[in-house]
Amino acid sequence: MNRPETLAEQVIDALSAIKGMSAHTDHPLPERHAVRDIKRIAEQTLADACRTVIGLSYTVTHITDAINEAKGSGAQGEAQEVKP
Repeated sequence: MNRPETLAEQVIDALSAIKGMSAHTDHPLPERHAVRDIKRIAEQTLADACRTVIGLSYTVTHITDAINEAKGSGAQGEAQEVKP
């Protein structure tokens, strides 16, 4: 039974796949331009996903800060810190 890949393994596989696309762009056939375009789209897609995840992480930080502030200023007992 195969174990599921971790997220880190998936990212490494994606980076490896993108790198492997370069092997198909060194021939004189016109299709190399399509392969280059596909590689560029794959790189852009992965970069966009990374930026999205970082942005979501910042959003979670702001939300948990707001929750902690609200709990700290509320009149209900002792505030508990919320961790992301």
